[in-house]
Amino acid sequence: AKQLCQETVDKGNTLMDTSNGIKGKLEGLGLDPSAITAIKELMQGDEVRSCIDLAQNMDDLVKACIEKVLQMINRVQEGFENLPDILKDGIGDTAEYGAEDDDPEPANVETDVNDLEACRGEIEGSNLMDAVDAGKRGFSGVSDKVDVSRGMLETSEGFADRCTETIDSFNGTWDLKVSGNKIKEMCRIVMLGTMMEQFANQIMNLVMAILGVLNAIMDKLTNLPVPDIGEIAGDVGDAIGDIAGNLKFW
Repeated sequence: AKQLCQETVDKGNTLMDTSNGIKGKLEGLGLDPSAITAIKELMQGDEVRSCIDLAQNMDDLVKACIEKVLQMINRVQEGFENLPDILKDGIGDTAEYGAEDDDPEPANVETDVNDLEACRGEIEGSNLMDAVDAGKRGFSGVSDKVDVSRGMLETSEGFADRCTETIDSFNGTWDLKVSGNKIKEMCRIVMLGTMMEQFANQIMNLVMAILGVLNAIMDKLTNLPVPDIGEIAGDVGDAIGDIAGNLKFW
């Protein structure tokens, strides 16, 4: 599971770099026909496709991590259930029994997902005049939220390390004197796995929201109409007229 977390972090770092690079290429582009053509070509190129593939790969890796963690939890839980009742006396929920005071709070990406959904809505609802700016904000949002997921992945790596240490300790010699500690270690493994699963599910929710933004950007900017100069002048004139109208106080 730790290796999968590390691979996901690597994908995330590449996604952040690529997103920031695309945003940089969008900076300074206007709305003249040649700029619109350049934007459409950029959206149809390898970099944007790479961003989407990277996010999808992150999602696949997190799913694989969850699967491995669940397998580990189930094996330990099964082993616990097969212990003599006298050793399990007084233990209800194994994960709860394996909790420690310094365990982190459950991960919660609801605010981050809402931010990304709002960003996607802005992109989908944008017109020719503000689509590029909305796209740039979208790539910034992707980079910021990938960084959030990276922090959670690093926490998950810590869970994996502690789980390995606990398993190594658990595999030592058993006797009646140490059985209580061994039972605690079994429950600790279940708790660490449970925390990893919860973090991984939150990361997956965030990655799916990132994918939604990336797909919205590609769809919007790929399908931008190439205007003629008259259309642009008319749009700009209307915008200036609106501003002028708002400045009238009499």
